[in-house]
Amino acid sequence: MEKQSDNTVFFIPLTATISLSGGWTGDVLLSGPSSGSLSVEGWCDCLSEPDLLLKNTEKTIKEDGNTQIFVKTIQPGEKKLNVVVKNEFSKGGLKGFFRSLRSAKAKRNFNTAIKLMRKNVPVVMPFAALEKKYRLNTLQSVYITGYVEGGTDMLTFLRENIGRIDFTDTKIKKQFCDQIGRILAALENNSLWHRDAKAGNFLVDPSNGRYKISLLDLDGIKPYRRNVSRWDLKCRTLGKLVSTLMWHPFINRTDYLRTLVIYSNLTGLDKGERKRLFKDTERVATATRLLTMVRSSIKKPKK
Repeated sequence: MEKQSDNTVFFIPLTATISLSGGWTGDVLLSGPSSGSLSVEGWCDCLSEPDLLLKNTEKTIKEDGNTQIFVKTIQPGEKKLNVVVKNEFSKGGLKGFFRSLRSAKAKRNFNTAIKLMRKNVPVVMPFAALEKKYRLNTLQSVYITGYVEGGTDMLTFLRENIGRIDFTDTKIKKQFCDQIGRILAALENNSLWHRDAKAGNFLVDPSNGRYKISLLDLDGIKPYRRNVSRWDLKCRTLGKLVSTLMWHPFINRTDYLRTLVIYSNLTGLDKGERKRLFKDTERVATATRLLTMVRSSIKKPKK
């Protein structure tokens, strides 16, 4: 643990790399704010047969093609952990082949999550990332994260709670605007952008009477590229999020502006830059929303 100057205590994660049977290797978390102390030996014992991890699932979240996501209880230490397991097989074809030469998506997401945690950016707790390789090719990827009871992605949360939660309540809106603005500003201040910052990639934890928001899917988080306009990528991040919230009847222009003001304050934008940011984000969001609607309308129905 480490303490900031404002007396805010945040978590400094420790990790290790392990080797398992059957061509599997993994990166694991050794200490967590709610998991107690973990050890390499505990993880090796818990994951000694990775294929068994994918059996006897407790709750299936998604099962589609090469991807399987489910809830399971594991015990890599003294305490049992409720976790979400995302199992992915490498795709076929030429594109899939070249992608398999890279490190597994699970390991990339795990490393990104650890880096963000060290910068005090809220993310879903990363516990372990496994990959199975044959020579240079990644065959299978398994990402294990914390399970939040009652938690769901922001898009689903907003859709399922229309009529249940008073989304006109200013206090609730301020909670969302403040946290989202701070998360996106933290990425910007660390020279990162999110190429897929849609509402479905943020987790909402409704426990303890407060809606805590964390980054859920980290595969879209990238460092800024030298040959691409940083301003354009910044607007793409913000515009993508706004475009996925336009449908909600209780989210209005004031809410977007409130979030962008928080973001601007934390990233040091001056008055002129803020006006430009508001206009460019609105333009990108509208274009993205229209493009999504067009793509949806021309999709062929499944037989």
